[in-house]
Amino acid sequence: MSILNKVKTAYQDTKAETLFKKHNVSTWTEYYLKFDPDYNKRANTIRTMFHGYPFIAEITEARALLTNTCDNWKNGYDYLRKWLATECRGKARATLDRTIRFEHLYNDGTDLQDWGVNAFGEDSVFVAFQDERDYLIFLLKWETA
Repeated sequence: MSILNKVKTAYQDTKAETLFKKHNVSTWTEYYLKFDPDYNKRANTIRTMFHGYPFIAEITEARALLTNTCDNWKNGYDYLRKWLATECRGKARATLDRTIRFEHLYNDGTDLQDWGVNAFGEDSVFVAFQDERDYLIFLLKWETA
């Protein structure tokens, strides 16, 4: 490795460390989760929250996240996030929200299922995908409601 490459690498590492300290994160994965342009954590509905993700699945039961290797809800959620990070080709994201389900009927006759974020609703895990293949594999692998 030449001296010029070493200097470039050191500069990029210092620049990344400065960015991480500024945004209070420690890795690029954590940075992209926190500052995702396709996700709005302050939205009132799940579809507007995941506005850049066309495919959304809901897991309503805590039991659905538990596997033979997991012993509680938190471990099941961590297992899900690790599975998404390793198995998905495109961008995928999971969140745990308290919501109320509703259907919206448009003037042209089409209906769309959505969930309103509400403190009095049910706890559900929502998994959103940008790639349809990842979404279909998820539906085959995981029990969803």
